[in-house]
Amino acid sequence: MKKILIGILLFVSFYGISFSQNIPPKPEPLPANQFNFPEYKVATLSNGLKVFLIKDDEQPVLIINLLIKGGTVLDGKNKTGATDYLAAMLTKGAGKRNALEIAQTLDGIGASVAAGARGEYMEVTGYSLKKHFNIMFDIFADVVLAPTFPSDEFDKLMDQFLASVKMRKSSSSTIAGDMIKAAVYGQDHPFAQFKTEQTLKAIKVSDLKDLYKNTFMPNNATIAVTGDFDEKEIINILEEKLKNWKK
Repeated sequence: MKKILIGILLFVSFYGISFSQNIPPKPEPLPANQFNFPEYKVATLSNGLKVFLIKDDEQPVLIINLLIKGGTVLDGKNKTGATDYLAAMLTKGAGKRNALEIAQTLDGIGASVAAGARGEYMEVTGYSLKKHFNIMFDIFADVVLAPTFPSDEFDKLMDQFLASVKMRKSSSSTIAGDMIKAAVYGQDHPFAQFKTEQTLKAIKVSDLKDLYKNTFMPNNATIAVTGDFDEKEIINILEEKLKNWKK
């Protein structure tokens, strides 16, 4: 047995040496690509909302992105998931449109309006062809200024969130990630919290309305527009559509 082990070790050693001799030399690194941050202009609407304008006319498209200070850190330990819930509800009914009407209108013009929550901010993003911007932004403005929080959509989302929590429990990597966050930040830190059945079921529609009221304000937000647009025209559109958004 000892001779066999010695033979295996000699073979592995010889094979390793032979293999290492055939490894090609490490290539020289490629030159770093120079990155020039695009030029931008800053404007402020009459309600105090700061606007960043970045022109890019290579394609006839526009992207608008609204950032709201305050993300999942605002959830609280007992209602973790509230900010994600709020973001998901924004496009489930706004202005005079219900969720289906919002989706159908946007799909019909190849546009999108979506909302999401991160650790320290929430965002609403809109995308459309230049010729359809007014239609898309009409919905975008309703989502930001006039979400309706319909109870039937709230219940549907609750089922979806609860199902995702159950699936989450079956992922060992996700569980490990939660444990690492708790170890790094401390169990009571906002960044260490995660959704559970208990925290989700504790969330009510009134909680989302309060969270929206306390965060969605022009003096707590920044908006950026990127794409093919006329600066004066886009400012006039933003001013007109967002004039009723007060501090």
